[in-house]
Amino acid sequence: MGNYDLQRLGGIGFQDVVSALAIKVFGAHVRPMGRGKDGGRDMLVSDGVLVWSANEHGGKTETWDGTTVFQVKHKQTLEGTHKDARTLWQSIKKELDEWSDPEAKRGEVPHYLVFATNIPLTPVSEGGGFDAINGNIRQYLDRLKDESAENDLERSRRPSARAERHGRRDRMVNLRGWRLWDGYQIIGLLDAHDGVRRAFEGFLTAGDVLADLSTLSTNVNREQLGSALRQHARTALLAERRVHFDEAGGETKGVPVEEVAIDLPVLVGDPPASDRIVGYVLNRGERVLDAPRVLCRL
Repeated sequence: MGNYDLQRLGGIGFQDVVSALAIKVFGAHVRPMGRGKDGGRDMLVSDGVLVWSANEHGGKTETWDGTTVFQVKHKQTLEGTHKDARTLWQSIKKELDEWSDPEAKRGEVPHYLVFATNIPLTPVSEGGGFDAINGNIRQYLDRLKDESAENDLERSRRPSARAERHGRRDRMVNLRGWRLWDGYQIIGLLDAHDGVRRAFEGFLTAGDVLADLSTLSTNVNREQLGSALRQHARTALLAERRVHFDEAGGETKGVPVEEVAIDLPVLVGDPPASDRIVGYVLNRGERVLDAPRVLCRL
Protein backbone atom coordinates (compact mmCIF):
# COMPACT_ATOMS: atom_id res chain seq x y z
CA MET A 1 0.00 0.00 0.00
CA GLY A 2 1.28 3.44 -0.89
CA ASN A 3 2.31 6.04 1.63
CA TYR A 4 0.85 9.41 0.62
CA ASP A 5 1.10 12.63 2.62
CA LEU A 6 -2.60 13.43 2.91
CA GLN A 7 -1.94 16.06 5.57
CA ARG A 8 0.16 18.20 3.23
CA LEU A 9 -2.77 18.61 0.85
CA GLY A 10 -4.64 20.89 3.24
CA GLY A 11 -8.41 20.91 3.55
CA ILE A 12 -9.15 22.16 0.03
CA GLY A 13 -6.66 19.87 -1.70
CA PHE A 14 -7.88 16.85 0.24
CA GLN A 15 -11.47 17.64 -0.70
CA ASP A 16 -10.43 17.73 -4.35
CA VAL A 17 -8.82 14.28 -4.00
CA VAL A 18 -11.91 12.81 -2.32
CA SER A 19 -14.14 14.32 -5.02
CA ALA A 20 -12.03 12.77 -7.78
CA LEU A 21 -12.06 9.38 -6.05
CA ALA A 22 -15.83 9.47 -5.46
CA ILE A 23 -16.48 10.28 -9.12
CA LYS A 24 -14.10 7.50 -10.19
CA VAL A 25 -15.72 4.93 -7.89
CA PHE A 26 -19.41 5.85 -8.34
CA GLY A 27 -19.65 7.82 -11.57
CA ALA A 28 -20.32 11.32 -12.79
CA HIS A 29 -23.58 11.65 -10.84
CA VAL A 30 -21.43 12.51 -7.81
CA ARG A 31 -21.50 16.29 -7.86
CA PRO A 32 -18.75 18.29 -6.09
CA MET A 33 -20.37 21.32 -4.49
CA GLY A 34 -17.33 23.57 -4.76
CA ARG A 35 -15.67 25.65 -2.08
CA GLY A 36 -17.25 27.94 0.46
CA LYS A 37 -20.56 27.54 2.29
CA ASP A 38 -22.25 24.35 1.13
CA GLY A 39 -24.83 23.57 3.82
CA GLY A 40 -22.82 20.55 4.97
CA ARG A 41 -22.65 19.11 1.45
CA ASP A 42 -19.12 18.78 0.11
CA MET A 43 -20.37 16.34 -2.55
CA LEU A 44 -23.91 15.39 -3.42
CA VAL A 45 -25.69 12.56 -5.16
CA SER A 46 -29.25 13.78 -5.60
CA ASP A 47 -31.74 10.93 -5.91
CA GLY A 48 -29.11 8.68 -7.48
CA VAL A 49 -27.81 5.17 -6.97
CA LEU A 50 -24.45 4.28 -5.42
CA VAL A 51 -23.27 0.69 -5.75
CA TRP A 52 -20.80 -0.51 -3.14
CA SER A 53 -18.85 -3.64 -4.02
CA ALA A 54 -19.47 -4.99 -0.50
CA ASN A 55 -20.81 -3.71 2.78
CA GLU A 56 -18.56 -3.00 5.75
CA HIS A 57 -19.19 -6.47 7.20
CA GLY A 58 -17.88 -8.26 4.11
CA GLY A 59 -21.31 -9.06 2.72
CA LYS A 60 -22.66 -8.90 -0.79
CA THR A 61 -23.05 -5.86 -3.01
CA GLU A 62 -24.83 -2.99 -1.27
CA THR A 63 -26.86 -0.41 -3.17
CA TRP A 64 -27.84 3.03 -1.94
CA ASP A 65 -30.86 4.48 -3.70
CA GLY A 66 -31.64 8.05 -2.70
CA THR A 67 -29.81 11.21 -1.72
CA THR A 68 -26.22 10.83 -0.50
CA VAL A 69 -24.08 13.59 0.98
CA PHE A 70 -20.29 13.37 1.31
CA GLN A 71 -18.70 15.40 4.10
CA VAL A 72 -14.90 15.82 4.11
CA LYS A 73 -12.97 16.17 7.37
CA HIS A 74 -9.28 17.03 7.07
CA LYS A 75 -6.86 17.27 10.00
CA GLN A 76 -3.71 19.25 9.25
CA THR A 77 -1.55 17.65 11.95
CA LEU A 78 -1.99 14.09 13.19
CA GLU A 79 -1.39 13.75 16.93
CA GLY A 80 -1.87 10.06 17.63
CA THR A 81 -4.56 7.45 17.08
CA HIS A 82 -6.66 8.13 20.21
CA LYS A 83 -6.60 11.91 19.96
CA ASP A 84 -7.19 11.96 16.21
CA ALA A 85 -10.17 9.59 16.54
CA ARG A 86 -11.67 11.81 19.27
CA THR A 87 -11.19 14.88 17.07
CA LEU A 88 -12.94 13.16 14.17
CA TRP A 89 -15.86 12.07 16.33
CA GLN A 90 -16.30 15.60 17.68
CA SER A 91 -16.44 16.88 14.10
CA ILE A 92 -18.94 14.21 13.02
CA LYS A 93 -21.11 14.83 16.11
CA LYS A 94 -21.19 18.53 15.26
CA GLU A 95 -22.46 17.63 11.79
CA LEU A 96 -25.12 15.31 13.24
CA ASP A 97 -26.22 18.08 15.62
CA GLU A 98 -26.56 20.43 12.65
CA TRP A 99 -28.50 17.93 10.57
CA SER A 100 -30.86 17.03 13.41
CA ASP A 101 -31.56 20.61 14.53
CA PRO A 102 -35.09 21.62 13.40
CA GLU A 103 -34.02 25.28 13.60
CA ALA A 104 -30.93 24.83 11.44
CA LYS A 105 -30.87 26.32 7.97
CA ARG A 106 -29.83 23.06 6.36
CA GLY A 107 -32.19 21.34 3.97
CA GLU A 108 -33.74 17.93 4.32
CA VAL A 109 -31.58 15.27 5.95
CA PRO A 110 -30.13 12.98 3.22
CA HIS A 111 -30.80 9.27 3.07
CA TYR A 112 -27.09 8.48 3.39
CA LEU A 113 -23.93 10.15 4.69
CA VAL A 114 -20.29 9.45 3.82
CA PHE A 115 -17.66 10.95 6.11
CA ALA A 116 -14.25 11.11 4.39
CA THR A 117 -11.13 11.96 6.39
CA ASN A 118 -7.35 11.79 6.16
CA ILE A 119 -7.26 10.44 9.72
CA PRO A 120 -6.33 6.73 9.77
CA LEU A 121 -8.71 4.79 12.02
CA THR A 122 -7.33 1.59 13.50
CA PRO A 123 -9.31 -1.51 12.51
CA VAL A 124 -9.01 -3.43 15.81
CA SER A 125 -12.31 -5.22 16.32
CA GLU A 126 -14.49 -3.53 18.98
CA GLY A 127 -11.57 -1.45 20.20
CA GLY A 128 -10.21 0.49 17.25
CA GLY A 129 -11.13 3.93 16.07
CA PHE A 130 -13.15 2.67 13.10
CA ASP A 131 -15.57 0.61 15.21
CA ALA A 132 -15.64 3.25 17.95
CA ILE A 133 -16.84 6.03 15.66
CA ASN A 134 -19.40 3.81 13.94
CA GLY A 135 -20.63 2.84 17.41
CA ASN A 136 -20.84 6.47 18.47
CA ILE A 137 -22.99 7.31 15.44
CA ARG A 138 -25.36 4.43 16.23
CA GLN A 139 -25.62 5.49 19.87
CA TYR A 140 -26.32 9.09 18.84
CA LEU A 141 -29.25 7.99 16.68
CA ASP A 142 -30.49 5.48 19.28
CA ARG A 143 -30.56 8.14 22.00
CA LEU A 144 -32.89 10.26 19.86
CA LYS A 145 -35.39 7.35 20.01
CA ASP A 146 -34.91 6.62 23.72
CA GLU A 147 -38.07 7.67 25.56
CA SER A 148 -36.33 7.32 28.91
CA ALA A 149 -33.65 9.87 28.02
CA GLU A 150 -35.26 12.65 30.12
CA ASN A 151 -35.97 10.57 33.24
CA ASP A 152 -32.95 11.95 35.09
CA LEU A 153 -33.98 15.56 34.53
CA GLU A 154 -36.08 17.66 36.87
CA ARG A 155 -39.78 17.15 36.20
CA SER A 156 -40.23 20.75 35.07
CA ARG A 157 -37.54 20.41 32.39
CA ARG A 158 -38.72 17.11 30.94
CA PRO A 159 -41.41 18.36 28.53
CA SER A 160 -39.17 20.86 26.74
CA ALA A 161 -36.24 18.43 26.61
CA ARG A 162 -38.48 15.66 25.26
CA ALA A 163 -39.96 17.99 22.65
CA GLU A 164 -36.46 18.97 21.48
CA ARG A 165 -35.39 15.33 21.25
CA HIS A 166 -38.52 14.41 19.31
CA GLY A 167 -37.85 17.22 16.88
CA ARG A 168 -34.33 15.95 16.26
CA ARG A 169 -35.55 12.35 16.04
CA ASP A 170 -38.16 13.24 13.44
CA ARG A 171 -35.56 14.96 11.25
CA MET A 172 -33.07 12.11 11.44
CA VAL A 173 -35.63 9.42 10.60
CA ASN A 174 -34.76 10.08 6.95
CA LEU A 175 -31.17 8.84 7.46
CA ARG A 176 -30.86 5.20 6.40
CA GLY A 177 -27.12 4.63 6.62
CA TRP A 178 -23.60 6.01 6.57
CA ARG A 179 -20.02 5.09 5.69
CA LEU A 180 -16.55 6.12 6.88
CA TRP A 181 -13.74 6.70 4.40
CA ASP A 182 -10.72 7.05 6.68
CA GLY A 183 -7.08 7.66 5.78
CA TYR A 184 -6.39 3.98 5.13
CA GLN A 185 -9.39 3.76 2.80
CA ILE A 186 -8.31 6.88 0.88
CA ILE A 187 -4.79 5.48 0.44
CA GLY A 188 -6.22 2.17 -0.77
CA LEU A 189 -8.42 3.98 -3.30
CA LEU A 190 -5.43 5.99 -4.54
CA ASP A 191 -3.50 2.76 -5.05
CA ALA A 192 -6.42 1.22 -6.92
CA HIS A 193 -7.10 4.24 -9.14
CA ASP A 194 -3.72 5.40 -10.41
CA GLY A 195 -5.38 7.79 -12.87
CA VAL A 196 -6.66 9.86 -9.93
CA ARG A 197 -3.39 9.53 -8.05
CA ARG A 198 -1.31 10.66 -11.00
CA ALA A 199 -3.53 13.71 -11.46
CA PHE A 200 -2.09 15.11 -8.22
CA GLU A 201 1.64 15.81 -8.53
CA GLY A 202 2.36 15.24 -4.86
CA PHE A 203 1.35 11.58 -5.20
CA LEU A 204 3.74 10.60 -8.01
CA THR A 205 5.76 7.49 -7.12
CA ALA A 206 9.05 6.15 -8.41
CA GLY A 207 7.06 3.47 -10.23
CA ASP A 208 5.06 6.15 -12.05
CA VAL A 209 8.25 7.87 -13.20
CA LEU A 210 9.77 4.60 -14.44
CA ALA A 211 6.56 3.70 -16.26
CA ASP A 212 6.58 7.09 -17.98
CA LEU A 213 10.22 6.63 -18.98
CA SER A 214 9.38 3.38 -20.72
CA THR A 215 6.65 5.07 -22.76
CA LEU A 216 9.02 7.83 -23.87
CA SER A 217 11.51 5.45 -25.43
CA THR A 218 10.89 3.46 -28.59
CA ASN A 219 14.11 1.50 -28.08
CA VAL A 220 13.58 0.10 -24.58
CA ASN A 221 10.41 -1.64 -23.39
CA ARG A 222 9.29 -1.84 -19.76
CA GLU A 223 10.91 -5.25 -19.18
CA GLN A 224 14.30 -3.94 -20.35
CA LEU A 225 14.09 -0.62 -18.52
CA GLY A 226 15.71 -1.79 -15.28
CA SER A 227 18.82 -3.21 -16.93
CA ALA A 228 19.05 -0.16 -19.22
CA LEU A 229 19.02 2.23 -16.26
CA ARG A 230 21.69 0.19 -14.46
CA GLN A 231 23.87 0.21 -17.56
CA HIS A 232 23.42 3.97 -17.90
CA ALA A 233 24.39 4.50 -14.25
CA ARG A 234 27.48 2.31 -14.68
CA THR A 235 28.53 4.22 -17.81
CA ALA A 236 27.94 7.60 -16.14
CA LEU A 237 29.99 6.63 -13.10
CA LEU A 238 32.89 5.49 -15.25
CA ALA A 239 32.72 8.61 -17.42
CA GLU A 240 32.54 10.97 -14.43
CA ARG A 241 35.00 9.18 -12.16
CA ARG A 242 37.45 12.07 -11.99
CA VAL A 243 37.42 14.51 -9.07
CA HIS A 244 38.44 18.06 -9.99
CA PHE A 245 40.37 20.33 -7.62
CA ASP A 246 40.52 23.44 -9.83
CA GLU A 247 39.55 25.84 -7.05
CA ALA A 248 42.26 24.38 -4.81
CA GLY A 249 44.94 24.81 -7.47
CA GLY A 250 44.99 21.17 -8.51
CA GLU A 251 45.25 19.64 -11.94
CA THR A 252 42.42 20.66 -14.26
CA LYS A 253 42.26 17.21 -15.88
CA GLY A 254 41.06 15.76 -12.57
CA VAL A 255 42.16 12.88 -10.39
CA PRO A 256 40.57 9.40 -10.51
CA VAL A 257 38.14 8.99 -7.63
CA GLU A 258 39.88 5.81 -6.42
CA GLU A 259 43.00 7.88 -5.73
CA VAL A 260 41.04 10.29 -3.53
CA ALA A 261 38.33 8.26 -1.80
CA ILE A 262 39.25 5.35 0.45
CA ASP A 263 36.71 2.59 1.08
CA LEU A 264 37.43 1.96 4.76
CA PRO A 265 36.55 -1.27 6.56
CA VAL A 266 33.45 -1.33 8.81
CA LEU A 267 34.23 -1.65 12.52
CA VAL A 268 30.70 -1.87 13.97
CA GLY A 269 28.98 -4.92 15.35
CA ASP A 270 30.23 -7.82 17.42
CA PRO A 271 32.14 -9.32 15.75
CA PRO A 272 32.91 -6.41 13.39
CA ALA A 273 31.35 -6.62 9.94
CA SER A 274 33.63 -7.71 7.13
CA ASP A 275 32.13 -5.20 4.68
CA ARG A 276 33.72 -2.05 3.39
CA ILE A 277 31.94 1.20 4.15
CA VAL A 278 30.42 1.83 0.69
CA GLY A 279 28.92 -1.66 0.44
CA TYR A 280 27.73 -1.54 4.05
CA VAL A 281 25.93 1.79 3.60
CA LEU A 282 24.27 0.70 0.35
CA ASN A 283 23.11 -2.63 1.79
CA ARG A 284 21.84 -0.93 4.94
CA GLY A 285 19.91 1.59 2.88
CA GLU A 286 18.30 -1.17 0.81
CA ARG A 287 17.11 -2.98 3.96
CA VAL A 288 15.60 0.20 5.40
CA LEU A 289 13.78 1.05 2.17
CA ASP A 290 12.47 -2.50 1.77
CA ALA A 291 11.29 -2.81 5.39
CA PRO A 292 7.46 -3.25 5.60
CA ARG A 293 5.54 -0.31 6.96
CA VAL A 294 3.99 -1.01 10.35
CA LEU A 295 0.48 0.41 10.84
CA CYS A 296 -0.13 2.06 14.20
CA ARG A 297 -2.97 0.57 16.24
CA LEU A 298 -5.02 2.00 19.03
